Amino acid sequence: MHTVSTQKKQLLPTQSILTIKMVLIVLFSIVLLYVDAKTDYTKPAKSIVNTGIYPIKLLAELPSSAGKNLKIWFSDKAELIDTINKLQDRQYTLEFEVQKNASLLAENRRLRLLLRSSNNLQYPSIIAEIISTNTNPYRHIVELNRGTQDSVKINQPIIDTSGVVGQIIDIGPLSSQALLISDPQHIFSVQVNRNGIRGLAQGTGSFQSLNILNIPIEEDIKVGDLLISSGLDQRFPQGYPVAVVSNIEHDPTNHFAKITAKPTAELNKIREVLVLKSIIAQPPATTIKEVVP
Repeated sequence: MHTVSTQKKQLLPTQSILTIKMVLIVLFSIVLLYVDAKTDYTKPAKSIVNTGIYPIKLLAELPSSAGKNLKIWFSDKAELIDTINKLQDRQYTLEFEVQKNASLLAENRRLRLLLRSSNNLQYPSIIAEIISTNTNPYRHIVELNRGTQDSVKINQPIIDTSGVVGQIIDIGPLSSQALLISDPQHIFSVQVNRNGIRGLAQGTGSFQSLNILNIPIEEDIKVGDLLISSGLDQRFPQGYPVAVVSNIEHDPTNHFAKITAKPTAELNKIREVLVLKSIIAQPPATTIKEVVP
């Protein structure tokens, strides 16, 4: 009985009350919007509310901003690593090009010197390149890229811009082998440029040393004397630099001095040489003058 009486006393249903509340809230919101737009009365309240909810906004935005920052960091790191790798590859390429250009410049310089030397020679010659060396450490033999097709023959001498290098010992259609003057089995006639004293230069197996034989201890020879080819062996033309005397030992019990000399040519570094086709000098061109009666 009590429940029935309570329901009778309720003037409006619950649904109607909620609707009225919603309408009032909407009207109040519209009024606030109007007042906020037309007046400055709401600014203090807005400032207080914004100050109060600012930390809440930061906490709400923290996951999103942290995710964006992490994404940017990883993206920037990947781009930076990729850029570094590309720059390193570019650096290696440029370094290789610089080394290649330096090698080409050095080769061009050597070829220009050889061409200049060949133009100054009174003997016919041809430029040849060393393409390989002998694997036997006790033999100083090199292979050249010239052969019978280039009119190369056995026993032809080879020189470079610094002096005598060696001579051809074997030949093929497209290549040939040359024995360097530093080979222990190579020996030829030399003379002191200063006074013409003659001796023999023999290889020692070292690119930096030759033994000078058959010079008596009483002969006038000094450290620093330049030795040149004498031309008496009919293998090398006369007057080309061979070596510089580096050491002299006089043994009273021996009739000949023990002399060593350093080759003027850098035998372990040269890449291009001149092959002299003949050591017989070409006669100079004669000019026929017209005789006017």
